[in-house]
Amino acid sequence: MYTVLGSTKNRTLRVIWTLEELGVPYNQIAGMPGSRDAKVYSKTGKVPALILDGEVFTDSLQLYIFCQIYITDLPFRQGR
Repeated sequence: MYTVLGSTKNRTLRVIWTLEELGVPYNQIAGMPGSRDAKVYSKTGKVPALILDGEVFTDSLQLYIFCQIYITDLPFRQGR
């Protein structure tokens, strides 16, 4: 299961929206950038962050590309 770190009051909303559109189940841990909650999972306190199998991904563009390539079976992938 995917875990999204961040509040819907920032760019985290984009990640949540993407997961919702794809119909992927996820958990959300609310946290603002630089908060104690965010720093528990991301050393820099950056949000949005996607946590999967203990790995934390914090770059929002990286998260969108990840969703496109690894979650969906889209016929047209990045770089083709």
